Amino acid sequence: MHGALEFPSRGVDAPAMREPVDRFSRRLPWAALALVLLAIAAIRVRVLDVPLERDEGEYAYIGSLLLHGVAPWAEAWNMKLPGVYAVYAILIGVGGASVSAIHSGLLVANAWNALACALLARRLLGDGAAVVAGSAYAAMSVSTSVLGLWSHAEPFALGFALGGLLLALEARSAAALAGAGLLLGTAVIVKQNAAPLALFAAAWICWLAPAQSLRRLAPFAAGALLPSVVVALALLHAGVFERFWFWTVTYAGSYGSQRSLAEGVSELAARVPALLRAQGAWWLAAAVGLAAPLWSAEVRARAPFLLGLLAAGCVAASFGFYFRPQYFVLLLPAIALLAGAAAHALAPRTPRARALACTGLALAGLVTPIGVEARLLLRAGPDEVSRAVYGANPFPEARVLAREIMARTAADARIAVIGSEPELYFYSGRRAATGYVYTYPLMEPQPHALAMQEEMVAELREARPEMLVFVNVPTSWLTRRESPRALFDWFDAVSATDYETVGIADILPTATRYVFGDAARSYAPRSPYWVSLLRRRPS
Repeated sequence: MHGALEFPSRGVDAPAMREPVDRFSRRLPWAALALVLLAIAAIRVRVLDVPLERDEGEYAYIGSLLLHGVAPWAEAWNMKLPGVYAVYAILIGVGGASVSAIHSGLLVANAWNALACALLARRLLGDGAAVVAGSAYAAMSVSTSVLGLWSHAEPFALGFALGGLLLALEARSAAALAGAGLLLGTAVIVKQNAAPLALFAAAWICWLAPAQSLRRLAPFAAGALLPSVVVALALLHAGVFERFWFWTVTYAGSYGSQRSLAEGVSELAARVPALLRAQGAWWLAAAVGLAAPLWSAEVRARAPFLLGLLAAGCVAASFGFYFRPQYFVLLLPAIALLAGAAAHALAPRTPRARALACTGLALAGLVTPIGVEARLLLRAGPDEVSRAVYGANPFPEARVLAREIMARTAADARIAVIGSEPELYFYSGRRAATGYVYTYPLMEPQPHALAMQEEMVAELREARPEMLVFVNVPTSWLTRRESPRALFDWFDAVSATDYETVGIADILPTATRYVFGDAARSYAPRSPYWVSLLRRRPS
């Protein structure tokens, strides 16, 4: 039980003393964890160049603008908080404006998250539980069931949150409490869904020493609020606070209110089978860990933390009653720690046998995510992986189309994507002629939809973009019968008079057909899914 945590303020008994642990028993499990991390890293490196999807395109584009001194909400708008844009700006600034740099950042973030899970489990239940928890997180987080190959905001937010939880776990000083708050507050700025983890940390701090709750919460709260205060002041200074408030509070409230209980339950029911198919062994182990307090006194003593983290993860994964695949990344640490608890409760008592058992579980657990998804994770190429997971969404095509845009426009030209494909702005290095880098909000049944369309049309009329990209893919719009038509009416008019088609990506079932130049003007797409490039006619 080397390194296990004690909770003296709550009167929890320290773990029972065990015989001295020999060097082999201590090092073998950690060697297994290192092997797992290397295996997962190798998988990630193999598909490092997998095409960006929409969220990544948004983060990369706005992160690039940040590097050029353009504040969020100055030229591009969305309801997400700005921390992830800063993360992407760092990744691009360090590694260059490339897909590989962005996904290398994800590789590092997930390695840290796995290690942080191991460190939490070690302080709770010792080395055996640690390596199982770390391996569990590493394995589950690479699965396409949580979109684990793409750099969503959740893994980066989780990196800060787990650091904060490590500090909050014992929280013996005001500095540690403030540091925990700072890290968890930063996690929320990176992704709003991390807020339940911050609230759990606050509850845990109170649980450790109820009589001193207010005194201990003060430095934690100060640290947690500091990132929000800094962001608000920075946005005020940049003159974009009003638009930031509209998108992250006013519109976000409308967006959240669109979701009904039935829709949420239906989406959850659709997600769970894929999660269990890809990660079933670890979820089964977690279920054993949930039951372990019934016979293990040591796991029972740690149950408040384990159950609290599980509850926080469940809320985070269902934020706004949406169940996006990547949201479940925020639940994985709880699943991983419960799997570690199961290993601790069931493993033999002698150090060497325990080390061997936990090592075996850590390695065997790779079978579910990697074995089930072997074709994608071990054999498929980057574009094939994207198509298998995202269907006909034009993510592989965006890179080809961006090269054509670059060849046909000057570096300072403005373009507009009529659809929700912000990755085209990043790939092409061209600035958007409108702040609406997504068209989803313009189609939603929310009170601002028509005004948003009219504002986007006004921006496009004024900017007269050099090129338009029209995306004829339903998932790039999510239109409804009641969606306003102002944007489509504008496009129909200008595409007939002011612009000419110079390129088409026809997304066929077997392979995409690209047609550029004069031939594109008369080409009729064979697929219902296509993207066209239109160049402004000379005045």
